[in-house]
Amino acid sequence: MDYDTASASAMPSTDERNWAMAAHLGPIAAMVLSAGAAAWLVPLVIWLIKRDEQPWIGTQAKEALNFQINLLLAAVAMTLLILVTLGLGALVAVPGFIFIAIANVVLAIIATMEVNKGVAYRYPWIVRIL
Repeated sequence: MDYDTASASAMPSTDERNWAMAAHLGPIAAMVLSAGAAAWLVPLVIWLIKRDEQPWIGTQAKEALNFQINLLLAAVAMTLLILVTLGLGALVAVPGFIFIAIANVVLAIIATMEVNKGVAYRYPWIVRIL
C-alpha cells in the first residue's frame, strides 16, 4: 500500500527527505551523463533498496521511476518516428526531445522542493506503470 501523507502522523525525517530528494534529482545527473538513457536507474536503485524499510522513500522513488519511464517511452516513440519517416519526423521529434529534457529538469526540481518540505509529490500527466 502506498504511503499517504494525509494518514501520516509525523513528518518524514531529514534522512527520508534526503533519500526522496535523491530519487527525484538523481535522474537529472544521470540524464547528463548518459544523454538521457540511464535517467531511470537512480530512482530504480533507491526504490529497490528503500521500498520495504521506509515506505515514504519507496513511494517517492517509485513516483520518480514512473516519471522517468514515461519520458523514456516518449523518447523511444520519437526516435521511431524519425526512423520510420526517414528523418522527416525530426521536425516533430527534435522539439519533443527538448521538451522532455526541460520537463525532466523543471518537474524534478519542483518534486525535490516538495519532498524537502515533507510533502509526497506526484508528477502530473503520467501513466503510473509501477
